[in-house]
Amino acid sequence: MKPLLSLVILICLSGISSGQQLITDITVPLNPGIYRDFYEFKYNKPSIKTCDMIVSPEDPNYSFGAIISKKDKKAVGRIYGYCDGRKVYLPTPVSMGSPDKYSKVSYMGRYSLYWYATTRSVPIHTGNGMTVPIPVGTDDEAIVVDMNTGQKLDLSSKWVELIIKEDPVIYNRYRTDERSLENRAAYLIEYLARHKEEIQVSKDDLTSGDINEILLFRPTDSTPVDYCHRVMADLSGCKDIKQIEISESKYSNGNYKYIGLQAKHYYGFSSDYVYKIGNWRYYYRDGKLKEEINFDLIGHDRSAYEDLIIHY
Repeated sequence: MKPLLSLVILICLSGISSGQQLITDITVPLNPGIYRDFYEFKYNKPSIKTCDMIVSPEDPNYSFGAIISKKDKKAVGRIYGYCDGRKVYLPTPVSMGSPDKYSKVSYMGRYSLYWYATTRSVPIHTGNGMTVPIPVGTDDEAIVVDMNTGQKLDLSSKWVELIIKEDPVIYNRYRTDERSLENRAAYLIEYLARHKEEIQVSKDDLTSGDINEILLFRPTDSTPVDYCHRVMADLSGCKDIKQIEISESKYSNGNYKYIGLQAKHYYGFSSDYVYKIGNWRYYYRDGKLKEEINFDLIGHDRSAYEDLIIHY
């Protein structure tokens, strides 16, 4: 019975190790690197090697800059956030469209929280009839990330009330607190500490990095057609893939001109755009291979930034 028991234990351990690892688990170290989507953040699996970090002179309390070359930035595409191995940083709302400013995540749990500063201004009327906003200070604002859906929410009083009203003790204190607007983050964190809501984990929550690994041609893929069908089967449960199909063309003699996969999904800049993904093969008329390109999820040639990719 002992060999059988050892086998069962080994199987159980391998099942645990292959499961998803939540970034909110304080017992595991943070993996440094760049997150390309919410799931890479949620499961502590950045797919791109980490960049440098600098304190932004405009906002020393919250904002940080991520240094990445223009060439690498273009190849990698949109950046969700990054980790330096100690802290996690997500983009501030004022930096949307420019992935250069990030704020440190101050709390991670069922709802994760990070702060940023906004400029407060007053309108000043000029002599020519125009109105010019004049900055008079800054306000601290917070963003909440729903760790089940990836949705980002403003830390509004109504939203905090909706969450904490399930706990009458905390809720009543909040309702009678004259500084509840300033303290709403503290009440939310207190509620989350007392009520450990589970974060949903699903095998179908694939990160960009996971999918890009699936898209690689494997030794077991005996032909390009077999490869295409294997990838389509592996991605069949991924809810962020809207459509995936084989794209091919042949010469008049029946030989392939090219064959590869194309898809619509929610990982790129437009979910309605058709991206070339995975292994594409181009052939001469006589059937000899002309060129082979491995495209990532947003249609970029992986060879342009292969040295930045993290493999798990």
